[in-house]
Amino acid sequence: MLRFPESKPEPKIVVLGSSGLIGSAVTAALARRPVRLRAVARRRTAIPAVRAGEVEVRSADLTDPERLREVVADADVLFHLVKDSAGWRTAEEDPGCERVTVGVLRNLVEVLRSRRSAGPPPLVLHSGAASQAGVLDEPADGSQPDRPGSVYDRHKLAAERLLMAATAEGVLRGISLRLPTVYGPDPAPDVPDLGVISTMIRRALNGAELPLWHSGIVRRDLLHVADVAAAFMSALDHADALVGGHWVIGSGQGWDLADAFERVAATVAEHTGSDPVPVRRVLPPAHTPITDFASLTVDPAAFRTITGWEPRLPFAEGLRHTVAVMHRRAVAGTKKVPVAEGKQMYGTEASEIYDVVYTLRGKDYAAESKQIAELVRARNPRASSLLDVACGTGGHLVYFDELFGEAEGLELSGEMLEIGRERLPGIPMHQGDMREFDLGRRFDVVVCMFASISHVGSEEEMARTVRRFAAHLNPGGVVAIDPWWFPDNFIDGYVSSDVLTPDERTIARISHAWREGDQSKMDVHYVVASAEGGARHFQERYQYQLFSREQYENALRAAGFTVEYIEGVQYGPGLFVGVLQGEGE
Repeated sequence: MLRFPESKPEPKIVVLGSSGLIGSAVTAALARRPVRLRAVARRRTAIPAVRAGEVEVRSADLTDPERLREVVADADVLFHLVKDSAGWRTAEEDPGCERVTVGVLRNLVEVLRSRRSAGPPPLVLHSGAASQAGVLDEPADGSQPDRPGSVYDRHKLAAERLLMAATAEGVLRGISLRLPTVYGPDPAPDVPDLGVISTMIRRALNGAELPLWHSGIVRRDLLHVADVAAAFMSALDHADALVGGHWVIGSGQGWDLADAFERVAATVAEHTGSDPVPVRRVLPPAHTPITDFASLTVDPAAFRTITGWEPRLPFAEGLRHTVAVMHRRAVAGTKKVPVAEGKQMYGTEASEIYDVVYTLRGKDYAAESKQIAELVRARNPRASSLLDVACGTGGHLVYFDELFGEAEGLELSGEMLEIGRERLPGIPMHQGDMREFDLGRRFDVVVCMFASISHVGSEEEMARTVRRFAAHLNPGGVVAIDPWWFPDNFIDGYVSSDVLTPDERTIARISHAWREGDQSKMDVHYVVASAEGGARHFQERYQYQLFSREQYENALRAAGFTVEYIEGVQYGPGLFVGVLQGEGE
């Protein structure tokens, strides 16, 4: 386990190359940890709205030694994820690629050598390539001698050797993760991933045929970028056991590229409703490296044994996620979004700013999730699985997954669900109505946060919902329900306003809540403005049932729960916590 001195509980972590496919995924994973994070890249880095620590973003040309020195000056941990923006193939034709792939690491070693101190040297995690070993007749497991077959692989190997030499010298503590073929959605709409799978998805979405350079029996280990980010987090957590070595990671399975391309065509067709585009065999470009015609599969057993890391996304599932995200972005980029005056709850526009608005208004998803975990473990110390009902875009869910080891979400809004699935591809998120869902399995914990249960329409519907919670719990399982205001503490006519500046946008939110019988209603007006996009206004109306404390407690007891009401916790009036006695219906 990586440890830091008691006087420095939050390490400064610097991600070099934070805007690329891997860099953006690693940055997002680190932002969910209580660390001081600096994300550095030439291009803009997208930072998730929900984050647990301090996040700083800098733009810099990392091939400039002085700029590099500035951004790493106070780093305890560095992720070296820099790559040439033109892609790995340009290494065959552009000598300048060496300046990025090798030169930045060479300069980094010199910078760290010049700042050596009495404390432990900084940790540097580097992204290598499984193909550094060259053409193999067996899965790459990190034990084979390196015989790189392309200029890119020779560059990667040279950088890795610099890292290991500096480790032996005591300048830094280096870890190299050798990656297979990585795929995933473009890190941002204006930053396309140039990998083979993303390129083929993009072609299929445009209705173009997919070119296959060979017979199709060449096999590749295809690993989703979310699993890559998880591997880097595991390496960070087990750094002491990994320092000084290179470690091959991958899915452990190989896909014939012909089958992979056919799967891309079929998945895009399924998602768009169009016919699958054809896969055509074509002649490869001149001077194509030999590695393009050799299979490469991976055996990550050595890394798995030390860290316990396992990929969570099979290729078919990861591909569906990637296609869905890329298609949504493609559609969003081709149509003008009109000013919305509709009343649909959590529509597309509200869903897209949901997390950033509530985070900047003071909602601490990480702290709330931790508090729930503490309350649960006081009642069920062995709880290891959780269902988050009405999970929204996954603001709590990502922390529950870390705290309990296994978490799933349920959400009614398709718009919220789409954004959540894009952000958390490794966590199952189901679409369903909390009043009648059936997932066919049980959990140790069911939570319903952010007053979501009050959106049901009556006391009978609330009781039915609580019975569904019980039906999805193991005996002794814990339920936690975050209620809306009670009839006796709801403020009729309450007006709230905020002006928020999360990034290049300014977001104004004004709400008015009023009471109608046993219901409260809220109109929320949003204005989102930016220099490029102008200003747009939309409105939503939310309806909440004003249940009494007694009604909540009666519903929980009738479903087989013991009941505790805990005041002064979470975002609103308190929290109901129950333990299931026996089995739910």
